[in-house]
Amino acid sequence: MDDEERTVPVSGFLPRVLDDMSVSEMEAYLADLEEEISRVREVVRKRSGHLSAAEELFRKARETGGG
Repeated sequence: MDDEERTVPVSGFLPRVLDDMSVSEMEAYLADLEEEISRVREVVRKRSGHLSAAEELFRKARETGGG
């Protein structure tokens, strides 16, 4: 399958064609992907923390009649 034939998924991530890559190129690609996964997980963790804090704030406001 050529790059031109593939459609970009909603996530925007377009996997690379592995057929012509050497083992060392695939290992480097895998390392890049793992680094990106770690970066995304950290942002998700931070945003989840903010969301939890906001939910707690609104919960307390409802309980005290402030919202």
